[in-house]
Amino acid sequence: MIEDDGAVTDVRFETGRVLVRLAGVLTHGSVAARLFESLEANDVAIDALTVNEEGGITHIAFGVSSRDVGLVKFVVQTMGEEFKQWQTAYETNVDCVTILGTGFRSHAQAVVQALRILAAQGRAMHGLTHSGQRIMCLVGGERENENAEKGRRSA
Repeated sequence: MIEDDGAVTDVRFETGRVLVRLAGVLTHGSVAARLFESLEANDVAIDALTVNEEGGITHIAFGVSSRDVGLVKFVVQTMGEEFKQWQTAYETNVDCVTILGTGFRSHAQAVVQALRILAAQGRAMHGLTHSGQRIMCLVGGERENENAEKGRRSA
């Protein structure tokens, strides 16, 4: 039996995203749940959510539309004591890339296809989520790539 290697059927770029990075001590999941409940209550759509812990510090990153960043800042500032010690950063010039495909044998194979496309574009990846046939990546915007290329040429 010949297995299908999968095919990318569509690639979509959405510019003007903002990468929100939060770092702090997360005592329990209910703090993060309240954050995302508040974002949802304010109709803030998020992309490519990542959560990890390193050295007892929880890191949360996600993308939002540039028009929603003011709401995100407001929600984070009004979260209360749990967020007063958190470090927050907002990175502009981020694009969202959505890759649609069919026939992939596994999620890993779909992700490999996405990474190959991003590498061919010279895009720095900030986050990735996938569901087998849909991969969403937050990547450095065009200006970020142009600045990186200028830096390489001048070195």
